[in-house]
Amino acid sequence: MKDTEIFYFDVDGTLLDNNTLSISQHTVDSLHALKAKGYKIALSTGRTIGAIEGTEIKDLAPWDAYVLANGGITLDANFELINEVSMAPEFIHTLISMYPETIILEGNDIYMVNKLSDSMARFMNHSKIETPPLIEYNDEIIQKLILEDISLIEGGFDNPIFADYAYELNTANMLEIYPKSSGKHVAIEALNKQLNISKHTYFGDGNNDAIALKNATFGIAMGNGSDNAKANADFVTKHVGEDGITFALKHFEVL
Repeated sequence: MKDTEIFYFDVDGTLLDNNTLSISQHTVDSLHALKAKGYKIALSTGRTIGAIEGTEIKDLAPWDAYVLANGGITLDANFELINEVSMAPEFIHTLISMYPETIILEGNDIYMVNKLSDSMARFMNHSKIETPPLIEYNDEIIQKLILEDISLIEGGFDNPIFADYAYELNTANMLEIYPKSSGKHVAIEALNKQLNISKHTYFGDGNNDAIALKNATFGIAMGNGSDNAKANADFVTKHVGEDGITFALKHFEVL
């Protein structure tokens, strides 16, 4: 792992402890230590720009790049757009007409369609995201959306409207839906090519990290990670609450 050129880090459950809603100072120190040693570091998260900007995560360390919205947005170190994969407005309009409960739409900003449910409110609070404004959707650019109960749509995710889309379950067991042409692993592959990087390490815990963990030169799943994440990793480190990132970096003598 010492010959890694860039380290990618998921946010929720990897950098951020979902139990305490905090980021360990040991983790922060490890990120800065990696930079001091000449490594590049990048975020790789399901969060969109609206769920990163204005939070402590963006200012946590001098990031070299940001892979956001499950690969739907890639930004450089200056938070300037490199690549974007968005959802079709026609799809979103159709979904809204079919789904009566809360829909969270995520792009440069975060929006809400239909009244905020109690469970969605808890999820937003747990993720340290401010309650988004309630809107009438007007073709805003969206990379990802969140639904609570797919069974409210006839056929569930097998409904033909989802033919061009994939989903992952987030930490609240809600569906995060995004274009099939997106994906963290797809965006990372493209970014590495642009940066002329051949070896990378990936830290993650969720189902949306599984392929990225598998495709990494070295994949490290958090001890609190999903079974799918762990099965696709090269190494399972300690729980995020036990400084799993720092433990792994020291275990492999990177730090």
